[in-house]
Formats: sequence, C-alpha cells, structure tokens
Amino acid sequence: VDPAAQVRALALAFVVVSEAVGVPVFDLVHQAQRTMADAEGDYHVHVQAIREYAANELVRRPLA
Repeated sequence: VDPAAQVRALALAFVVVSEAVGVPVFDLVHQAQRTMADAEGDYHVHVQAIREYAANELVRRPLA
C-alpha cells in the first residue's frame, strides 16, 4: 500500500476522532508542531520510534 495513502487514512482517523470529541483539529496540529522541540528532547526515544516505524513499516526502508 502506498505510504501516502496510509498517512491519509491516519489523518482521516485523527480528524474523525477529534471532531467526535469536540477538539478542534487545527488546534491539535498547531499544538503538536509547537511542542515538537520538547518532544525531541524529553521524549526523543518515543519520537524516534515513531519515525522508525514510519520509515521501516510504511515506506519499508531503513533510516539513514
């Protein structure tokens, strides 16, 4: 399956869940972007695990 199609499906699920619980989607996206610096520092292992999953499972190639 095309990685872009998988990410679109993930985005669709994110929007559906956000709307169902009454949380503005764009607010969540902007908040996530603003907190990336903290996530890179304090939760680096978790962020890296997500990156590795995307690279290895969605794209099926190892990280450089």
